[in-house]
Parts: sequence; C-alpha cells; structure tokens
Amino acid sequence: MFILRTIYLCLIFLLPVSATVQEDAEDKKTSRWEIVFSPTKAHIENYYDRPKKSRVIHFEGEGVKSIYKFNAIKREKLKKDNYEYWLSWEMEYKEDFVVILILQTTEGESYLIYTSGNHDSYHQYGLGYEILDGKWHTIKRNLQEDLAYFDNRSKLLSIKTFVIKGDGSIDNLKTEVKKIKKQKNKKKAKASLPATQLNSKENTLPIIKIKGDNPQHLAIGENYIEAGVEAYDKEDGKVEVNSIDDINSNEEGTYMVMYMARDSKGDVSLDRRVVIVGDGGGKSQLEDSNEEEEEDKLSIKEAELDEKEYKMKLWEKELALKEKHLKEITKN
Repeated sequence: MFILRTIYLCLIFLLPVSATVQEDAEDKKTSRWEIVFSPTKAHIENYYDRPKKSRVIHFEGEGVKSIYKFNAIKREKLKKDNYEYWLSWEMEYKEDFVVILILQTTEGESYLIYTSGNHDSYHQYGLGYEILDGKWHTIKRNLQEDLAYFDNRSKLLSIKTFVIKGDGSIDNLKTEVKKIKKQKNKKKAKASLPATQLNSKENTLPIIKIKGDNPQHLAIGENYIEAGVEAYDKEDGKVEVNSIDDINSNEEGTYMVMYMARDSKGDVSLDRRVVIVGDGGGKSQLEDSNEEEEEDKLSIKEAELDEKEYKMKLWEKELALKEKHLKEITKN
C-alpha cells in the first residue's frame, strides 16, 4: 500500500500542469457569455451537437458585425520564466470570424487577434481558409510565443478577456500552463513587412477619432462614461465603431477600452482609450510614451543596431501606441 501511494504521488508531481476548462457547454448554460454588440437581434445558444456528441456554444447574429464576450475567464497568472501559457478551443465556422484576446502583460495590457485566411500582421494571425469548411477544428496557441513574435519585451501574465465575432459554434475553451522542458530561443520581431502591406493603395483603412480625455482618469468607485468615438473611411464615409472594455472601477489599475472600425471591404482599424482608476499603479502607457520613445532611441543607439532594425523599432512603437492594423480578413 505504501509503495502504491508513493508511485501515485510521484506520478502527480511528474505530470505537466493540467488544463483549466473555461467553457465546455456541458452545464447547458450560456450565462457566462454576453452579446457586446449586434446591429440586429442576435442570440447565444447552448445545444447538443449530435455529430460531435457534445454540447456546444452557438452564436447567431449578423456575421462579424456581432460581437460576443466570455465573462468567466479563470485567470492563471504566470510568475516564473520556465512556464508558458497555452490557449485552445474547438470551432465550427462557415464564414469569417475574429477572435480577440485582451491580455495582461508585464508591460500593461496587450492583445492578440486570430482570423480566417493566411494573412498575418501586427499582433494578428491568420489560421487558414480551410478552417471555414463547416467542420470542427481544434486551435491551440502558445500565447507567450505569439506575443513575443511582435513584442519580445512583454511577458504574459494572464488572459483578461476572450471575444469572438461572427456566426458559428465553439467548444472546449481551455487554458493550460506548461513547464518548458528546454529553454527556447526567443523569436525575434519581424524584420519587416512587405511594402505592399505597409503602403497599400488598394484599400484605405478607417480612421478612428476618440473624443474626450485619453487617458481618462477615474476615482475608485466612479462609473466609466464613454465620451464618444467615431470613424470615417475614405470610400465608405462614416462607419460603425464597436468597443470592448474590461474596466473594474472598484479596483485601482490601468485599463483599456478597445475600439474597432470595419469598412465595407472587410478592413479593420483598432484604437484604444486608456482608463486609469485611482493612481493606476503608475504611469499609463500613453502618458509615459514620450519617455519610453527616448529610452528606445538610446537603447537602439547603444546596441548599435543597423538602419533597418532601427526603422523597424520605430515602426513597432507607432503601431503599439496607435493600434492601427493592416488587413484583417481577405474577402473571397
């Protein structure tokens, strides 16, 4: 008996950290989900998928114009360098979708975006057109690796918000903390993007104008009131702006309201408002941006980076502050 117990305990300590099931729909509920925005009537359904032999969460609205937010993320903070954070989910989609993750990192709030197609751009990954075949696919991403590919200064701490746009079904949303067996070489930021992407004349992205203070300061307990935002596109004129936030006005900290504007060609622009509750735990990213830019220039000079790397550094800085994205979805 003693030997069996010893073996059992040893197996427990040798096993990798188990996954946390965030949503598997088996409780027959949809209460953890919220419709953030939809131009027409949208609904969220929990039903039994017979071919899959499992309950799933189904979204039905007006395509990517409808936005759904998961409100029950169990946050697993990462404190050690020898652990990494994975996110996985299963999805069945026949049309375009957008998955947006708002992350807490050592450098403040950040984000990752996953879409259909093969197009990658700043903090955005295409998962492949084949994912839109109406069959179930499992997506598994190393979030720290995805984040570090564009920003190797930030260390992921937790997922704050999971958002999905588009009509379809998902299941088995899981997070997993894994111990790194071998030290991986850090991926360098992209050296450059093709000039056709950086200076595309084919499509014009919407321009977002944020009204009111940015950053906006709130006292602890004071409700956040949206000061207003609008967006214009050269071809379409005024376009809709959707927003997502994760503000807890009862807790001191620095938060973010993310704005998304989409034109008729499917191109998306993002911008954000920083909201500081109380002291915010220090300077916000926007308030500190001038000092950071000077520090970046000094560090670049000290490291004697070549001209291409220097330009890339400044390009990344501009994108990180303005959150202006290139193409999100390539329309067929």
